[in-house]
Amino acid sequence: MKLTLVSLLISSVSTISVLSQSMSQESLHEVITAYAKVISKQDNVIVFEYESCQLVCISDTAADRMRIVSEIVEAEKLPIEQLVVSMHANFHTALDARYAIGNGYL
Repeated sequence: MKLTLVSLLISSVSTISVLSQSMSQESLHEVITAYAKVISKQDNVIVFEYESCQLVCISDTAADRMRIVSEIVEAEKLPIEQLVVSMHANFHTALDARYAIGNGYL
């Protein structure tokens, strides 16, 4: 379900960007409130809830970028094997991974 919201947001943001050639913080807020319950908004950070999941949208209008972040699982509950597999997958699929395990190196 989170993927659905992310897809809708990206689609909406892309449409707005194409039409206006820039995305404002207000436009992004309007798109999010159309699909989710906004919990708080401060500057470029919007905390919202979608289908009982809390998400955070962090945007940079100068760079025309935004990122949606969500908790997945408590780290302590994640078996080390699953963490290693996740880090490998992140390295190979994310174009801008911040921390990842790839080719045996962190």
